[in-house]
Amino acid sequence: MSADDYLVSIEEVQETLDAIRTGNVDAVIVHGPQGLQLFRLEGPDQPFRAFVENIQEGAITLLADGTIAYANTFFADLVGKPVKEVIGVPLARFVEPESRASLENLVREGLRGKVKGELRLAIDGGVIPIQLTLGKLTAESCCCVVVDLRAHHKAEEADMARRAAVEATRAKDQFLAVLSHELRSPLNTVLGWAQILSSDTTLNATAKRAADAILRGARTQASLINDLLDISRIIAGKMNLEMGQLDLGGLVEAQLASFEPLVADRQITLNRSLCAGDTAVYGDAVRLQQILTNLLTNALKFTEKGGSVDVTLESDEESLRLTVKDTGIGMSADLAARVFDVFHQGGSSERRKGGLGLGLAIARQLAEAHGGTLTVASEGEGKGTAFTLTLARSKTLKTHSDRFVPQGELAGLSVLVVDDDADTLDLTRTMLERAGAMTIAASNAEEALDVIGKNTFDLVVSDIGLPRQDGLSLMREIRASGNDVPAVAVTGFAGLYDARAVVSAGFQKHLAKPVDATALVRAAAEITQKS
Repeated sequence: MSADDYLVSIEEVQETLDAIRTGNVDAVIVHGPQGLQLFRLEGPDQPFRAFVENIQEGAITLLADGTIAYANTFFADLVGKPVKEVIGVPLARFVEPESRASLENLVREGLRGKVKGELRLAIDGGVIPIQLTLGKLTAESCCCVVVDLRAHHKAEEADMARRAAVEATRAKDQFLAVLSHELRSPLNTVLGWAQILSSDTTLNATAKRAADAILRGARTQASLINDLLDISRIIAGKMNLEMGQLDLGGLVEAQLASFEPLVADRQITLNRSLCAGDTAVYGDAVRLQQILTNLLTNALKFTEKGGSVDVTLESDEESLRLTVKDTGIGMSADLAARVFDVFHQGGSSERRKGGLGLGLAIARQLAEAHGGTLTVASEGEGKGTAFTLTLARSKTLKTHSDRFVPQGELAGLSVLVVDDDADTLDLTRTMLERAGAMTIAASNAEEALDVIGKNTFDLVVSDIGLPRQDGLSLMREIRASGNDVPAVAVTGFAGLYDARAVVSAGFQKHLAKPVDATALVRAAAEITQKS
């Protein structure tokens, strides 16, 4: 060996020792008497190396040309290769062709400092999106952390889908609200004036018959609109219940009384057997009334002239059971199994007597929302049908001496009526004035604020969907001025403004169009304590 060769060997040995001393090598292969032997080196940084080897992210060392000098097990598993088949291989070999130019730029930047970028690995199992974070190790190498972005992308897609679903629901709610307004507002005028005409004793027989027909048609249309909006709220899980303690027996009695004219017109016998004593339940009076209305309407619809409808209210220690049984056309077992399905009206032409097939579906959903059940029984076609509503009993019902008794009397009340629709404004004023109130009209919020600033009122009846400044904003401004005048909100935007938002703005009552004259007068009397 020449002196020069000897010096070179000494330098190589010195470099190897320096590398071992500084921790730049993990193992040394020695060629000795026993052949090639691998010695793994351990030092103070061994725990860190174990950490890098076991983290759930890829960790690699890249040379300046992009060759992998080190790779942990996670990265090897990510590309589907053993570690030994990864080390010494250019990283570009595992990257899809479209990403290789970006990889070169990242390695170039990584040799100078920290840089981050996203690429796509192309492996046998498909394409894997990854994020690379590179940092300088030496002038000729850089370290790199590889993050699998598949889970992150899935989370982003799920979040985007959730946002899209929320937006779709919001758009649907907005559409239903606008549709409700556009349908209810003109219907409000038709129904209101039909009520007024129908109660006019000066009409001749033909005009009275026409007014009654218009009134029935308007009420049917209003019922269809309400059913569509209710089922959409139920499906969306947005059906709000105003729960309280109430007398189910009294509620049934009131509903039966309201159906007496229809029963007489259809020449059907209505029998009732209501248990005596405590019939208190905990529920939403309006929604329970809706269930009863659906059951009674259904029974009368499918019972022929001369038939009968039996309404029975029974009780035991735990529950109250209301059964509405008719002698009508009945139903098959197959129909009974599907009668509560949405939009289902049965297969026979006898059962297709108008409607959308929503009433019973809504009734069952409302029963279940009260913690109760609604079931059906029929012995077959032509043998009648019985629907049974079961509700849990409540504690003894408290009595209230100030319970409202409708009298249709608002004598002496000064009322501000606010609505941008001239026909509706005229109708609302007429309804209130026929009950004895004195009214002043305003067609928008600005006009209303001007009028209320110059006059004292006992009541404000305002539409919600006003132009420029809506009814909620109007009422907030009235309340902010210190005026506590009682107020009733009237709107065709059913579903957009719920009762809580209306009450929060300062209204005491909320009525949806089309407004029934009796309901309007009752609400006005209740909040002004005119009974």
